[in-house]
Amino acid sequence: MRENPNQDLIDALERNLAKFATDVNKNVEIGSRPHGTKYSASYVFTLNSINYAIVCKFQNTGGSVDFKLPYELISLANSVAKSDYISHGLLILGGSGYGKGMLKFITKDIHSWVNLDNTTRALLIDDFIHRLRNNDLPG
Repeated sequence: MRENPNQDLIDALERNLAKFATDVNKNVEIGSRPHGTKYSASYVFTLNSINYAIVCKFQNTGGSVDFKLPYELISLANSVAKSDYISHGLLILGGSGYGKGMLKFITKDIHSWVNLDNTTRALLIDDFIHRLRNNDLPG
């Protein structure tokens, strides 16, 4: 058994970034959370001359993590809004530990509750990889 239960998701993500994106960098400080602490992206990359920051959250067990996702998306949006380099932020979700209601809320409904300026959104990992391969990322 693999030490990291999310390693397959990480491997798939990195394989696709290497194949379809350019200037891929891992664990990059991109700004700060609204309360002032440093904020880092899992990956920063370029696609079609657009610079993206993605934050990956993979969860295999249920719990309070669902309720942390909106603040994660707000933190990513805050960093993107203040960046001169990054144009779009994507929160990438994977694993079986998320509640279906929270996944629907964070990927579809949050924009009716929080203004993220259409520069930041959440995607499931399979959707992200599909969009990356088809050159169809938001932005």
